[in-house]
Amino acid sequence: MNQTKTNTITSAMDIMAGFELLPRYEQKQVLQSFIDSLGSYPKPNRKGDKENAPNNLIGAYLFVSKARSTAKLCLFGYIDYDMTPIYINRYLMNALTLLVD
Repeated sequence: MNQTKTNTITSAMDIMAGFELLPRYEQKQVLQSFIDSLGSYPKPNRKGDKENAPNNLIGAYLFVSKARSTAKLCLFGYIDYDMTPIYINRYLMNALTLLVD
């Protein structure tokens, strides 16, 4: 299961590659693709589970969620396009670290 999560994150990172070099209209398209790609990231718990998921899975989910939210906030004009890939990369790297450790 962690392999699927890791693949989802690395695929999203691939989408963001070269983001800074693109013109603004293409950056918007890339951000929307990025948001869509992370939409398949599974929640750490299924509805009705009696036990909580391990902390690392919850943390990874939260970092992925933050990356996705950052992209949305950028599209809404609340985060600068220059800072967005920096934040996104940091959040996704943290998520990967939690899944690998």
